[in-house]
Amino acid sequence: MAFSLFKTIEQDLLINTDDKTISVIPELATKDYAKVKSILNRLGGVWRKSQQVFEFKKCPKALIDRVLTLGSRQINKFQFYPTPAEVFQYITEYTPLSYIGASGKTIRVLEPSAGEGSLVRQLMDFGRQEERDFVIDGYDIDPLNVIFCQEAGLNISQADFLNTEPKADYDLVLMNPPFSGDVFIKHLRHAQRYLKSDGILISVVPTEWILDHKSRKNRSWLFEQAQLDSIEDMNPGNFFEPGTFKGVSISTTVICLRSEEAAKKTLNSDEFKVSAVETFDAWISNCGAMEEHSNKLIADIEQRPSEIIDSVGALVSNILKVRDSDTIHLYDRFEADYINLLVEKWFPDHAKVLKPSSDPQQLDLISLFDSGRAA
Repeated sequence: MAFSLFKTIEQDLLINTDDKTISVIPELATKDYAKVKSILNRLGGVWRKSQQVFEFKKCPKALIDRVLTLGSRQINKFQFYPTPAEVFQYITEYTPLSYIGASGKTIRVLEPSAGEGSLVRQLMDFGRQEERDFVIDGYDIDPLNVIFCQEAGLNISQADFLNTEPKADYDLVLMNPPFSGDVFIKHLRHAQRYLKSDGILISVVPTEWILDHKSRKNRSWLFEQAQLDSIEDMNPGNFFEPGTFKGVSISTTVICLRSEEAAKKTLNSDEFKVSAVETFDAWISNCGAMEEHSNKLIADIEQRPSEIIDSVGALVSNILKVRDSDTIHLYDRFEADYINLLVEKWFPDHAKVLKPSSDPQQLDLISLFDSGRAA
């Protein structure tokens, strides 16, 4: 009879729930036994030669039931990768968690993808050490993870977080969302809606979107939101290396987001725009390569003044497209203001055609273009 991995796991394992052990009943061919052993190891089983059993820290029956339900290829169907201690240590030292709750105020915390509770447990331990009062709620989509969390006394509910109804009741959202594709951005946007107006969201995230943020609208949204408080962590030199999370072969980082209300208030303020343009001006003035670009541009456009907007616009667009540690802090939303600045700075004779607009972020590009043609 041909070997069946599924039938062997379903019928030929002796599970001792009291001792949390599993033994394989029939004697199998070496290659078939290797397949069974691989599954048991992936579930956390450790071979004890003296007892001839695989020993588990968790309920082995529940783990086997998961395999039978999901299939061996989908043991990590819900992308569960526990947060390593070194990453949590970084969060406690270099994010607002270093001071949140230090005043003695009770802090309501949400963990949207709790897994087996690794991040929640680490936060609870941190709270005890620092004498902070964290009241923690959480969700997880995997019923088995919820069982583990609830058995440990954690307040975790079973739900697909993206289908939950947000209530802005939380001072802190601390999360390690699923990384597959851009689904983590959906989780971040949904989680942001749970924050009080002065709340903060701290999340572990993959990093691909940072260097390719203009390719998709949701990535552009996250890029701007993260720029407010996480510039250093968006610098490739500060990423966590691949392998920091067991089984994860991509780099990761930690970002912080404000509440939707707080982020909008900042990004739409005149003071913030003025500061952003001043920062761009300082960067341009201190960038040696820009002096060469500007001299060449000025010399060329003296012969073709109608190309001012196109040329300056193309330069600014390229600066905002190719991000590195020097330009990660520049904001896409102020592209028109950056163009305006450079026109005034490099082509003062043409800047007079700029007209005031009801929207301070918009340039009267048509007037400028037509004026250049007339010249």
